Amino acid sequence: MTLMIGKVGPFDGSQDEWEHYVERLGFYFTANKVTDKDQRKAVLLSVCGAQTYKLIRNLLAPQTPDAVEYDDIVKRVQDHVRRKPSVILQQFRFNSCNRKEGESVVDFVTELRRLSTDCVFGDTLSDMLRDRLVCGINEEKTRRRLLQEVNLTFEDALRIARVMETAARNSLEMQQGGPNYVSSP
Repeated sequence: MTLMIGKVGPFDGSQDEWEHYVERLGFYFTANKVTDKDQRKAVLLSVCGAQTYKLIRNLLAPQTPDAVEYDDIVKRVQDHVRRKPSVILQQFRFNSCNRKEGESVVDFVTELRRLSTDCVFGDTLSDMLRDRLVCGINEEKTRRRLLQEVNLTFEDALRIARVMETAARNSLEMQQGGPNYVSSP
């Protein structure tokens, strides 16, 4: 008996996206050297959970899962669970995103990247991220510094914003006389 590395639980659409689940399953296959398509299908159908298995059976009817290829099963579920989002709505959400109070620059950019997923920016993604970073930053001093750059790239904007965030945090710590340690009650 071969020891399997890792574990893939059932798919839960309230907690996960199907494509992320399939990606994790792919990593599981890689870690365990599962290359055979029938084995991949067997693993998927045995770990996906009762609710997802029932969905798969319904999507494939009148065929049964054993008569359909792994990739076809994955695609049918993907087509079912992922409705094509409105590009206009996704771009609105992206362009309305501003850095929240207390949110780090890295977390803000991570959220922008997540929001850009369905925006269909294509080759302009880097420029859109740069513009949203500059416009969505909530510190006037940082925004002013970013606007001083003539040929500002997204990478430069991110680097400058992170440096300024770190400098502000360090300056505040020095102003307060050192690190604030709160003792536990």
